[in-house]
Amino acid sequence: MTSRPIVGLAVDGSFLGAKGSGEYRGVDIATGEEVFRHSFSKTTNNLQEFFGVVHALKYNKENGKKYNRIYSDSAVAIVWAENWEVTSALVKDNTTVKTWEHVANCLRWLSNNTKKYNVGIEKWVTADWGENPADFGYKRKNEVNISPIEKMPVSEDVMKEIILKSELVSWIESEEKQPLVDITTLARLKRDFKL
Repeated sequence: MTSRPIVGLAVDGSFLGAKGSGEYRGVDIATGEEVFRHSFSKTTNNLQEFFGVVHALKYNKENGKKYNRIYSDSAVAIVWAENWEVTSALVKDNTTVKTWEHVANCLRWLSNNTKKYNVGIEKWVTADWGENPADFGYKRKNEVNISPIEKMPVSEDVMKEIILKSELVSWIESEEKQPLVDITTLARLKRDFKL
Protein backbone atom coordinates (compact mmCIF):
# COMPACT_ATOMS: atom_id res chain seq x y z
CA MET A 1 0.00 0.00 0.00
CA THR A 2 1.38 3.41 -0.96
CA SER A 3 1.04 6.30 1.43
CA ARG A 4 -1.59 9.00 0.97
CA PRO A 5 -0.38 11.78 -1.34
CA ILE A 6 0.41 15.05 0.42
CA VAL A 7 0.92 17.18 -2.72
CA GLY A 8 -0.82 17.34 -6.07
CA LEU A 9 -4.17 18.39 -7.49
CA ALA A 10 -7.21 16.25 -6.66
CA VAL A 11 -10.31 16.43 -8.86
CA ASP A 12 -13.79 15.07 -8.37
CA GLY A 13 -17.25 15.33 -9.89
CA SER A 14 -20.74 15.05 -8.52
CA PHE A 15 -24.10 14.35 -10.08
CA LEU A 16 -27.52 15.16 -8.70
CA GLY A 17 -29.36 12.40 -10.54
CA ALA A 18 -32.94 13.59 -10.13
CA LYS A 19 -32.17 17.05 -11.51
CA GLY A 20 -29.60 15.92 -14.09
CA SER A 21 -27.18 18.61 -12.95
CA GLY A 22 -23.65 18.16 -11.74
CA GLU A 23 -20.41 19.88 -10.92
CA TYR A 24 -16.68 19.28 -10.73
CA ARG A 25 -13.80 20.87 -8.93
CA GLY A 26 -10.09 20.73 -8.26
CA VAL A 27 -8.50 20.99 -4.81
CA ASP A 28 -4.85 21.51 -3.90
CA ILE A 29 -4.01 18.46 -1.75
CA ALA A 30 -1.35 20.27 0.31
CA THR A 31 -3.43 23.35 1.20
CA GLY A 32 -7.04 22.20 0.80
CA GLU A 33 -7.66 25.27 -1.38
CA GLU A 34 -10.33 24.95 -4.07
CA VAL A 35 -8.51 25.78 -7.31
CA PHE A 36 -11.49 25.65 -9.69
CA ARG A 37 -15.18 24.69 -9.71
CA HIS A 38 -17.77 24.51 -12.51
CA SER A 39 -21.26 23.11 -13.00
CA PHE A 40 -23.49 21.85 -15.81
CA SER A 41 -27.27 21.63 -15.88
CA LYS A 42 -27.51 18.39 -17.91
CA THR A 43 -24.69 15.90 -17.47
CA THR A 44 -23.58 12.61 -15.89
CA ASN A 45 -21.23 11.83 -13.03
CA ASN A 46 -18.62 10.31 -15.38
CA LEU A 47 -18.66 13.42 -17.56
CA GLN A 48 -18.15 15.67 -14.53
CA GLU A 49 -15.22 13.50 -13.43
CA PHE A 50 -13.77 13.70 -16.96
CA PHE A 51 -14.21 17.48 -17.12
CA GLY A 52 -12.35 17.74 -13.81
CA VAL A 53 -9.38 15.75 -15.13
CA VAL A 54 -9.14 17.80 -18.34
CA HIS A 55 -9.57 21.10 -16.50
CA ALA A 56 -6.76 20.06 -14.13
CA LEU A 57 -4.44 19.29 -17.06
CA LYS A 58 -5.28 22.61 -18.69
CA TYR A 59 -4.88 24.53 -15.43
CA ASN A 60 -1.52 22.87 -14.88
CA LYS A 61 -0.29 23.83 -18.33
CA GLU A 62 -1.45 27.44 -17.94
CA ASN A 63 0.25 27.72 -14.53
CA GLY A 64 3.72 26.45 -15.40
CA LYS A 65 3.16 22.80 -14.48
CA LYS A 66 2.43 23.71 -10.87
CA TYR A 67 1.46 20.13 -9.96
CA ASN A 68 3.45 16.95 -10.69
CA ARG A 69 0.42 14.71 -10.17
CA ILE A 70 -3.31 14.93 -10.75
CA TYR A 71 -5.52 12.54 -8.80
CA SER A 72 -9.03 11.34 -9.64
CA ASP A 73 -11.05 8.58 -8.01
CA SER A 74 -12.74 7.85 -11.36
CA ALA A 75 -11.14 5.08 -13.42
CA VAL A 76 -13.58 5.90 -16.23
CA ALA A 77 -12.53 9.58 -16.38
CA ILE A 78 -8.85 8.65 -16.43
CA VAL A 79 -9.37 6.16 -19.27
CA TRP A 80 -11.38 8.71 -21.29
CA ALA A 81 -8.67 11.35 -20.84
CA GLU A 82 -5.84 8.97 -21.69
CA ASN A 83 -7.61 7.56 -24.77
CA TRP A 84 -9.12 10.88 -25.93
CA GLU A 85 -12.49 9.16 -26.21
CA VAL A 86 -15.74 9.65 -24.30
CA THR A 87 -18.33 6.88 -24.37
CA SER A 88 -21.06 8.52 -22.33
CA ALA A 89 -24.66 7.48 -22.84
CA LEU A 90 -25.91 11.02 -22.16
CA VAL A 91 -28.64 11.70 -24.68
CA LYS A 92 -27.80 14.27 -27.36
CA ASP A 93 -30.64 16.77 -27.58
CA ASN A 94 -31.27 20.48 -27.15
CA THR A 95 -30.96 20.19 -23.34
CA THR A 96 -27.44 18.74 -23.49
CA VAL A 97 -25.90 20.84 -26.28
CA LYS A 98 -23.59 22.78 -23.93
CA THR A 99 -22.39 19.60 -22.25
CA TRP A 100 -21.58 17.89 -25.56
CA GLU A 101 -19.87 21.06 -26.83
CA HIS A 102 -17.71 20.95 -23.71
CA VAL A 103 -16.90 17.27 -24.35
CA ALA A 104 -15.76 18.21 -27.88
CA ASN A 105 -13.65 21.10 -26.55
CA CYS A 106 -12.02 18.81 -23.96
CA LEU A 107 -11.18 16.16 -26.55
CA ARG A 108 -9.77 18.79 -28.91
CA TRP A 109 -7.64 20.24 -26.10
CA LEU A 110 -6.37 16.79 -25.12
CA SER A 111 -5.38 15.94 -28.69
CA ASN A 112 -3.41 19.18 -28.98
CA ASN A 113 -1.82 19.35 -25.54
CA THR A 114 -1.60 16.18 -23.51
CA LYS A 115 1.54 14.72 -25.03
CA LYS A 116 3.44 18.00 -24.76
CA TYR A 117 2.37 18.95 -21.26
CA ASN A 118 1.88 15.53 -19.78
CA VAL A 119 1.76 15.11 -16.02
CA GLY A 120 0.84 11.96 -14.20
CA ILE A 121 -2.88 11.28 -13.82
CA GLU A 122 -3.26 8.77 -11.04
CA LYS A 123 -6.14 6.92 -9.45
CA TRP A 124 -7.02 8.17 -5.97
CA VAL A 125 -7.22 4.99 -3.85
CA THR A 126 -10.13 5.80 -1.55
CA ALA A 127 -9.98 2.45 0.27
CA ASP A 128 -6.39 3.15 1.39
CA TRP A 129 -6.24 6.97 1.53
CA GLY A 130 -9.72 8.03 2.56
CA GLU A 131 -12.04 10.29 0.62
CA ASN A 132 -10.64 12.31 -2.29
CA PRO A 133 -9.86 15.88 -1.05
CA ALA A 134 -12.00 17.27 -3.89
CA ASP A 135 -15.03 15.18 -2.87
CA PHE A 136 -18.11 17.36 -2.43
CA GLY A 137 -19.18 15.56 0.73
CA TYR A 138 -22.72 14.90 -0.47
CA LYS A 139 -22.47 11.24 0.49
CA ARG A 140 -21.41 12.12 4.03
CA LYS A 141 -24.20 14.70 4.42
CA ASN A 142 -26.72 11.96 3.73
CA GLU A 143 -25.02 9.18 5.75
CA VAL A 144 -28.08 8.86 7.99
CA ASN A 145 -29.83 7.27 5.02
CA ILE A 146 -26.90 5.04 3.99
CA SER A 147 -26.72 1.43 5.11
CA PRO A 148 -23.54 0.11 6.79
CA ILE A 149 -22.87 -2.05 3.71
CA GLU A 150 -22.84 1.02 1.44
CA LYS A 151 -20.30 2.70 3.76
CA MET A 152 -17.80 -0.15 3.33
CA PRO A 153 -14.66 0.53 1.22
CA VAL A 154 -14.85 -0.80 -2.32
CA SER A 155 -12.23 -3.36 -3.34
CA GLU A 156 -10.45 -3.22 -6.68
CA ASP A 157 -12.40 -6.27 -7.92
CA VAL A 158 -15.71 -4.66 -7.00
CA MET A 159 -14.61 -1.43 -8.70
CA LYS A 160 -13.82 -3.37 -11.90
CA GLU A 161 -17.27 -4.96 -11.69
CA ILE A 162 -18.90 -1.55 -11.26
CA ILE A 163 -16.99 -0.19 -14.28
CA LEU A 164 -18.05 -3.18 -16.38
CA LYS A 165 -21.66 -2.69 -15.31
CA SER A 166 -21.37 1.01 -16.13
CA GLU A 167 -20.12 0.12 -19.62
CA LEU A 168 -23.00 -2.34 -19.98
CA VAL A 169 -25.49 0.35 -18.99
CA SER A 170 -23.94 2.75 -21.52
CA TRP A 171 -24.25 0.16 -24.27
CA ILE A 172 -27.87 -0.70 -23.37
CA GLU A 173 -28.81 2.99 -23.23
CA SER A 174 -27.22 3.58 -26.63
CA GLU A 175 -29.23 0.67 -28.07
CA GLU A 176 -32.47 1.60 -26.34
CA LYS A 177 -32.03 5.38 -26.87
CA GLN A 178 -33.23 6.13 -23.36
CA PRO A 179 -31.55 6.39 -19.95
CA LEU A 180 -31.68 3.49 -17.53
CA VAL A 181 -31.84 3.67 -13.77
CA ASP A 182 -28.53 4.61 -12.16
CA ILE A 183 -25.79 2.03 -11.61
CA THR A 184 -26.42 1.92 -7.85
CA THR A 185 -29.99 0.83 -8.46
CA LEU A 186 -28.75 -1.78 -10.91
CA ALA A 187 -26.31 -3.10 -8.33
CA ARG A 188 -29.17 -3.47 -5.85
CA LEU A 189 -31.14 -5.41 -8.44
CA LYS A 190 -28.25 -7.84 -8.84
CA ARG A 191 -30.05 -10.48 -6.79
CA ASP A 192 -32.93 -10.38 -9.32
CA PHE A 193 -30.95 -10.06 -12.54
CA LYS A 194 -27.57 -11.53 -13.42
CA LEU A 195 -25.50 -8.70 -14.86
